[in-house]
Amino acid sequence: LSHARAARADRGVAAVVSWATIMATSATSSLLSRDVCIDIAAGWVAGAASIFASQPLDTVLTRLQQAPPTSRPSAVAREVRATGGVRALWRGAAPLVGVVPVQNALLFAGYGAGERFAKYLAAPEGTGAAACQGGSQLQYYAAVFAGGCSGGVLQSFVVSPVELVKVQLQLGRGSARHGGGSVLACAHEVYATVGVPAFWRGLSATLLRDGVPHGVWFASYEWSKLGLEEANRRADGVAPADAVPLTSGAFAATLAWLVGYPADIIKTRIQGASMTAGGVPAPSVLETARALVREANGNVWRAFYRGFGLKLARAVPMNALSFVVYERAKAYCEEAWAP
Repeated sequence: LSHARAARADRGVAAVVSWATIMATSATSSLLSRDVCIDIAAGWVAGAASIFASQPLDTVLTRLQQAPPTSRPSAVAREVRATGGVRALWRGAAPLVGVVPVQNALLFAGYGAGERFAKYLAAPEGTGAAACQGGSQLQYYAAVFAGGCSGGVLQSFVVSPVELVKVQLQLGRGSARHGGGSVLACAHEVYATVGVPAFWRGLSATLLRDGVPHGVWFASYEWSKLGLEEANRRADGVAPADAVPLTSGAFAATLAWLVGYPADIIKTRIQGASMTAGGVPAPSVLETARALVREANGNVWRAFYRGFGLKLARAVPMNALSFVVYERAKAYCEEAWAP
């Protein structure tokens, strides 16, 4: 038994060293390697393709997360339209247009690194998790999970300040003093009121939302994709080409948001808090969580999952589309940039 434990420990150490080597190589000498560039390019295209379709739902969701627990999405949507017209549903889209492709590029770069490491683990037996058995299969998905977590944590530092401006715009802030509620006007008002530290409000909640949930997202996507591809092969390829990434992307988005949604609503509350001069500190993650539970009279589901159906209505098709576009863009790039 002791020998078996020692062997497992040795394999674990070897896996960690190999993972660190691959990540270090991707971050330094291979930063502009073919595989990394393809992952970034495909992720960029996937992000650009999905952002415009989801912004109206995101605006309603942001307002709903700031509203009392009894508020209904339809009432919130009518309020947004009544106060700003149809264009108000797209408020806050401008900062995301630039950052979401970058965000997706970082995410898919992390996913690509994890996927390559997973294939490295499976190389002696074949390709993919289906070639692994027992602990090796677990290592395969653990590598993809680690890649998703890495990408999620990395992109949090990019997206958190931008999302703060987006949330302030969606709540109708940043328009009173600096000309019409533009992105620059809102950012200028945040800076003038509180200073540079204000842009990092909600970073802790963003890390909670984007770290582990993105590991779940990519690992569940890989598990679903490989399983559906195997089932499709056994059925002689009767499924349409895009059916696998669409279905796997929708499945992965549902699981990921089930894990990460409480942190998302906490992040929105922190970033949507009114900012006053004098450096009043933003509420902490724990303080915000307690306030949400008090508002919901102790109902934890209502406190942390209000608007969850609306989030899925936005995220599931958006993420399914992202994976379809990612797979197609990656295939095109690999063909165009043949080694």
